[in-house]
Amino acid sequence: MIWHRRLARVLARLREFHATQLELHDRLLLADRPWEEDFLHWACDGQDWHLHGHLSPPPDGRRHSTTPAGWCPACRRTAAQDRETPPHREDG
Repeated sequence: MIWHRRLARVLARLREFHATQLELHDRLLLADRPWEEDFLHWACDGQDWHLHGHLSPPPDGRRHSTTPAGWCPACRRTAAQDRETPPHREDG
């Protein structure tokens, strides 16, 4: 019966690996379609959800601008800018 638990752990790790690969693939596809960022969409920055875009998405039923997990390229740029911007300091 120990092999059942080992097999279950291996399968769980494979599912996790596959989900990660799908997410990375979806992110790569979005990076190749920057014009889709203009479509209205909810995006998650890891903590909060934000509304991005200003155009109504096409009625084709396809997900635009985000991955299924809620990531969008604008979240990546915002996070990078936050890391590069030093914190504001008030002297006085």
